[in-house]
Amino acid sequence: MTLPSALAQKVAGGKLSNAWWCACDLQGAAIWVQAQLDRQAVSSAAAEKDTMKISPYLVFNGNCEDAFSAYAAIFDGTILAMMRYSDLPPTPDGQPPFEVQEADKHKVMHAQLKIGSDVIMASDAAPGRPPVTIKGVSVQVGFDTVEEAKRVFDALAEGGEIQMPFEATFWARGFGTCRDRFGVLWMLNCD
Repeated sequence: MTLPSALAQKVAGGKLSNAWWCACDLQGAAIWVQAQLDRQAVSSAAAEKDTMKISPYLVFNGNCEDAFSAYAAIFDGTILAMMRYSDLPPTPDGQPPFEVQEADKHKVMHAQLKIGSDVIMASDAAPGRPPVTIKGVSVQVGFDTVEEAKRVFDALAEGGEIQMPFEATFWARGFGTCRDRFGVLWMLNCD
């Protein structure tokens, strides 16, 4: 980080007295330094933002497609992918990568749902694996308006179980948790 060249020349050439520097240009220099720091912070944040994205990956017991169809409607999202176990390509020797029973071929191997600028991914439990229960994790969603947060909360809670009713709290204008009918625990928050 260097001072603007015209100012640096005046300081180096002794053309500015200490009194003038302190009284007149200290504020300008401070503003310039702060602008440089801000630019670096924005660049660093943009670089971090572009290099890493965290997306929840949910595992369902045969109802992934139903869950993602419901979430797409509730969040006005877009299903980007819905691949089934029957879509598995063969290995180079022409064999399936693993055996999939006829009853499991319709299950979802991988799905992606875009909600705003974020993506949630999911699948049904792999064939031959034991059923899964989602424990110890919640999907947290933040909202700008209490009305939208409450609408989504009510839709997710329908047929599920309310853990904490959606209401104002000491930290937010609205907050609530529920386990939806697919077994996913949601935390909805409106600061």
